[in-house]
Amino acid sequence: MNPNKTAIIFNNDERKNNFNILRFIAAVMVIYGHMFPLLGLHQNLLLNQNVSTIAVKIFMLISGYLVTQSYLREKQFLYYVIKRVFRIFPALIFCIVITVFVIGPMFTAVPVSEYFSNSQTYFYLYKNILLSPVYSLTGVFGDNIYPNAVNGSLWTLPIEFALYFIFPFIVYVFSRMKGKKIIYYCVTIGVCVLSIILLKYFPGKVIVIYGTNIIEAVYIGVYFFIGGLFSLIDLKKYLNIQIASIAFFVAVCLGNFGNIKMEILTLILLPYFVFSFAFAEKAFFSKCFSKNDYSYGIYLWGFVIQQIFTHLLVKYEVRFNYYLLFSILGALICAIVSWHFIERPAQDMGRKLIKTIKTRRGRE
Repeated sequence: MNPNKTAIIFNNDERKNNFNILRFIAAVMVIYGHMFPLLGLHQNLLLNQNVSTIAVKIFMLISGYLVTQSYLREKQFLYYVIKRVFRIFPALIFCIVITVFVIGPMFTAVPVSEYFSNSQTYFYLYKNILLSPVYSLTGVFGDNIYPNAVNGSLWTLPIEFALYFIFPFIVYVFSRMKGKKIIYYCVTIGVCVLSIILLKYFPGKVIVIYGTNIIEAVYIGVYFFIGGLFSLIDLKKYLNIQIASIAFFVAVCLGNFGNIKMEILTLILLPYFVFSFAFAEKAFFSKCFSKNDYSYGIYLWGFVIQQIFTHLLVKYEVRFNYYLLFSILGALICAIVSWHFIERPAQDMGRKLIKTIKTRRGRE
């Protein structure tokens, strides 16, 4: 599979954009959104949705754009796969291993010997590494306000990883057909319509495959498709940060006027705002985290750190803002360690592996 032959329009990602700061903000938004249920509080809504849900959709938009760029840039599909694997798994494995072998024994309510002899401990380990989310770990956080959930953020990872392959496959299949642009528009609009139909006629429906609710996968996966569409077709000329900001502000002020209408508005407005901000003419935040991307680490560690603080501080009268601050700082520290000692070395290793494969193939 040669993506160079499948590309329609390849917009060079010159790095003069605000994607890094957007991902960081989205990661912090996830922590903020999760803080409410973890403390047993009523959710603050944004566009009639949980803040953490909006944050995940922002992640999906950005991921759809950047991953599609990566796919189009690589000369071989194998190189694309290697980059994706070395991006998502090392940090995930690190987080799961530390959770099971360090955090778990510290916070389990059962004797440590029983903790390590219980099959649920290792079930949590290998299922989460294999992207089949499991949330309960032997005796851990059972008495928290939000009990028996160690890392509730893991549910999006199998969806995103699956989309790493689904969307490029669609691009490859339709790339040689006439009217390619129209086809990509139709596919994306089709997924949008499907998500609205599911929301309208099957609200709260749960269809679990491989530990993942497929209905939820469609709800957030559609934003990956929209991000991919922005990457395939040059839509930058339609972006305007002033218009996007005003429109977003008005939408937030409108409040709730129905789940379906709000989701349709979100499908249109959120991508427009995110990409208008990302490609603002003067990318003021382009240098923020340009060399160090802590967003994935914050996302992975945020929920665990939040549960630790709620477990430790529940007996004290600690304000919401302090819980939030402690959680963000704790997750950031873990993310910094993860990036410098796991993620960046792993990405370097992936690039070296690709270089080695290219060298060997060149000799053949």
